[in-house]
Amino acid sequence: MPTDPTPAMPSVNSAGGLRRSLNRSTWLACVTIAAAVGTTGCVNTRNVTLGSDVGSRLSGKSIVLASRERPGFALNTSSRIAVGAMFGALGGAIAGATAIKAGNELVTDNQIEDPAPALGATLLSELVATYHLNVAAGGSTTIDSEQPEQIARAYPGADLVLDVGTTNWSVIYFPTDWSHYGVMYAVKLNLVETRTGQNIAAAFCIRKPDKTADPPSINDLTFNQAARLKTMLAAAAQSCLAELRSGLHGV
Repeated sequence: MPTDPTPAMPSVNSAGGLRRSLNRSTWLACVTIAAAVGTTGCVNTRNVTLGSDVGSRLSGKSIVLASRERPGFALNTSSRIAVGAMFGALGGAIAGATAIKAGNELVTDNQIEDPAPALGATLLSELVATYHLNVAAGGSTTIDSEQPEQIARAYPGADLVLDVGTTNWSVIYFPTDWSHYGVMYAVKLNLVETRTGQNIAAAFCIRKPDKTADPPSINDLTFNQAARLKTMLAAAAQSCLAELRSGLHGV
């Protein structure tokens, strides 16, 4: 079980006085570096809502749910990020890679599921029922691109491709409280028309850590096969499901 034996933070005038010197902008930069190691390129967060004439345009068409490899999970402990921040961009990159390695081990050892496939399956069922679509087989094809034309080329046997992928799932400490942690989750939806290689709908959701009255320590999150982490991640994913649905349909 991962532990984070974070030492008491010394004063700002000492060599190890990082708690005050590592300000919020540095903290966010470290999070960004760590997250980037586990994602595939830049993500367009602009929403594109299905048009009012979509029913007649889509009825009877075939649709496939795209498949992606599980992205890296970042376990950003305060001690790891603080040490990385001491050595600038290179240190941050090393800390990010280390966070991804530790996070992936946590995910594997505790069978933590990437929420995106379940979100995609739910949204696919809703689209099929609403617009009378036919589900096409996707086979073993996986994608790693965010570009609609490349997504379309990966699934030439369907009229539409629904791509729902996690772009960030991670644990991060609070910038003013290095002993307690929250969960970050972000997911991107593309609905691609294969004939044109264009998005006909797109939506994005991100849930950032909110500090509650009883925020967990790293040990709290990882105890009992990461039960609390799984609960927090599931809550973030369910919240994003509603937001993706709203972005897709404009309601």
